[in-house]
Amino acid sequence: MLRHIVSFELRYQLRSPAFWVTFLLFFLITFGAAASDQISLGGDGGNVHVNAPFVIAQSSLILQLFGLFVAAAFVANAVVRDDEARFGGLLHSTQLPVRDYLLGRFIGAWLTGLLAMASVPLGNAVGAAMPWLDPDTVGPFNPGWYLYAWLVLSGPTLLISSAVLFAVALLTRSMSQTYVAVVVLLVGYLVAMGLLSQPRSSRSSRWSTHSALRRWPSAPSTGRPRS
Repeated sequence: MLRHIVSFELRYQLRSPAFWVTFLLFFLITFGAAASDQISLGGDGGNVHVNAPFVIAQSSLILQLFGLFVAAAFVANAVVRDDEARFGGLLHSTQLPVRDYLLGRFIGAWLTGLLAMASVPLGNAVGAAMPWLDPDTVGPFNPGWYLYAWLVLSGPTLLISSAVLFAVALLTRSMSQTYVAVVVLLVGYLVAMGLLSQPRSSRSSRWSTHSALRRWPSAPSTGRPRS
C-alpha cells in the first residue's frame, strides 16, 4: 500500500506547474552562473573552475535556501489538498492505514523536491560544457561531484526541512502557516550563521569547515581566472 501511495503522490506532484517552474528556474540560474561571467552565485569564484566541486556544492547549498519555499509547497499541498477538496473525511473513513497514507504522501513530496533540486547540478554540468567558455576555466567532468552535491548535500537537508514543514502542515492544516514556518527556519539559519561568524565561534567554525572538506572527494579545482 505504501508503495502505491508514494507512486501516486509522486506522479501528482510531477504534473504540477510548481515543479516544472522550479526545475527550469534553478536550471537556468546555475546554467547561467557556469556559462556566463554576468551571473554569480556566492562570489566571483576567483581561480576556481566553473565546475569545481566547491562551486557545485556552493550552488546547491545557496539554492537550497530558496528551495525551502518549494519544499513547503510540495509537503503542505500533500497534507491540505484533500481537506480543501472536502475529500479528506471520505478518505479517512476507509480502511487505508493512516501511517501508510501520511508516510506515502511525505515520501512522494520529498522525492519531488529532490528531483527539483537535481536541476542545480544539471544546470552547472550543461553550462560548463558550452563551447564559448575558455578551456582554462573548466575542469574535468566528474559525475561523482554532481551526485555528491545532489544526494549528500541537498538530500538530507531537504529531508529534514521537509519533515519539519510536513509536521507543521499536519498540525495547522494551513498553507500560509507552513510558509511562516519557512520564514522561521530561514531566520534561524541566518542567526546561526551570524553566531558562527563571531570571534568566539571562529575556532569551531574552522573545525567544521575542515571536517567537511575532509569528507569532500579530492579533486583539482583551480585554474586561471575567468575573463
